[in-house]
Amino acid sequence: MKKTLITVLVCCLLSAALSSCANMPWGTFGGNASPDITFDVPTEPPEDSPELSPTPDPTPEPTPTPSPNPSARIQMAGDILIHSALRDSTKLEGGGYDFKPYWTEIKPYINGDITICNMEGPVDVHGNDADMTTYPQFNTPLEILDSLKFAGFDTLITANNHAYDKGYDGLAATRANIESKGFNVTGTNTSQEQYDEYLILDANGLKVGIIAYSEIDNGLGGLIPSDKRPFAMRRFNVGTADVEKMAADMQACRNAGADMIILSLHWGAEYVNKPTDAMAKMARELAEAGADVVMGNHSHCVQPMEWIDTSRGRRLIIYSLGNFFVDQNALDPPVPKTQYGMIVNVTAELSGGELLVNADYLPTFMRKYRIDGKNTYMLLPAEANPDVAQAAFDHVTSIVGDAVAVFSEQ
Repeated sequence: MKKTLITVLVCCLLSAALSSCANMPWGTFGGNASPDITFDVPTEPPEDSPELSPTPDPTPEPTPTPSPNPSARIQMAGDILIHSALRDSTKLEGGGYDFKPYWTEIKPYINGDITICNMEGPVDVHGNDADMTTYPQFNTPLEILDSLKFAGFDTLITANNHAYDKGYDGLAATRANIESKGFNVTGTNTSQEQYDEYLILDANGLKVGIIAYSEIDNGLGGLIPSDKRPFAMRRFNVGTADVEKMAADMQACRNAGADMIILSLHWGAEYVNKPTDAMAKMARELAEAGADVVMGNHSHCVQPMEWIDTSRGRRLIIYSLGNFFVDQNALDPPVPKTQYGMIVNVTAELSGGELLVNADYLPTFMRKYRIDGKNTYMLLPAEANPDVAQAAFDHVTSIVGDAVAVFSEQ
């Protein structure tokens, strides 16, 4: 019976197909030959065919449980300042620059959850590394940013005395270049909205706010249009008069979600080993007013660190991180300490609503030497290279003091 039904059905289908094609031009099939016609003949499914079961929904990934005590390791280094000897040593024959080889020794030590340094001076203001300049008004090759990314940094501070070196256009181009390379940036701004929006980074659930001020602009404020000066860069004067406005800034950053505040201050005098009494007094007041770490720069040499006991617990003051990636050997007379720096490693943990802060530091040495009659450099961890960096280690540890321990790999 099944065969008879199938045969009848095939005949009916064939008759209908031939009838519908009778008036169709054969050219429709690409020629005069009759087309091959195939039919799918329905058959009854085998009696033992299994029933299809619905596909189960995928098991959702469990939502990670936030750590009850979020913590982060935050690393801070000093000035990135590119003078002509350092810049020219990296110039490539085919054009462009490559600073990366000078970072290979220090790179393994730059591995925090947040890694910060001070990018001093404009970067590639005109595009394509045109019109590069150094002291007194810098314009640094774009490739310096590639090397900082290679080294492991993720956050750049731009509030410093060279921020206005190339005017407002230079400030804007520098910020755009830094952002285009994927860095977090704070310190200089191109709008009131940028000024008002605090940089708050999430590190393992700990929200870290970073606010950057500069005491100094090298007298170049006139290069910034008057309508843009209020937001171009946060300014302050050393002393207690500005503590109140800076405290309000820190509180606003906390209100925006920060658990911790790092306050970057470009301040003081150059080439001196310790802060003034006015700086020390202000730093202590800022720590009490809300700063969990005061991160100082500008002296081009390291200065002491100290812990301040506040109503929130002990807080860290770094009066100056000193230089980091520089060549100031040409100073007259030479000042070797400008080649010595440090990385400060801050560990912060939020426990029961209280922020616990600890730290250690790694002395560094920006070594300059010659190969085949040409300058070359290497940024070194000082303790691991006593044959060439013992003087750097001894100087940095003697100036920083014993309030904070030296980093040890053991």
